Amino acid sequence: MDNKKISVKDLVFKKFDPGFDLIALNGFMSDANDPVFRKAPPINSYPDFENFLAFNFTTVFHDFYVILDKRIRNIVGYAYSYEFRLNDSNCKIFIWLKEDYRKEYLLPLLMRFSRELLFSYSFRKLYIDRVIDDDSELKEYTSLGFCCEGILRENFYKDKEFRDLAILSICREKVDEYFKQLQD
Repeated sequence: MDNKKISVKDLVFKKFDPGFDLIALNGFMSDANDPVFRKAPPINSYPDFENFLAFNFTTVFHDFYVILDKRIRNIVGYAYSYEFRLNDSNCKIFIWLKEDYRKEYLLPLLMRFSRELLFSYSFRKLYIDRVIDDDSELKEYTSLGFCCEGILRENFYKDKEFRDLAILSICREKVDEYFKQLQD
């Protein structure tokens, strides 16, 4: 990311287009912090990656977007919903950003993606799973309106150690409150 300060408004969600976006996603496979493509079976070629994505588009991913930094016209992340259940009026969501965007923009983009899904599908609630390293990280999410539904102790292996996994949820009313505060 260049030194010029960007606004979260410069980051836009764009529906995934394999003709334009596949190469950028393929590049994310080499990032050790990318939990989706890192867990993939060994992918040694571009066609293997295409097949991996095609399979996941039919079995796992529901709404899949790339996150575009419109100032530099580069893909800097992606977001998707999964475990999509209209009958229960909820789903899980996931967002991944390049490291130099993550600290400042992950939570605002998470809220924007939450709002999009809650209102597009009339969902009642959305869920996320987060590896939590300390209580301050959990407080960041709860300050936005997320509720900690539970913590699975030593459930996720990362950086050569087992970490706790928090299951967080947010309901439509909390997302509304968040955006109302931004307007005030």
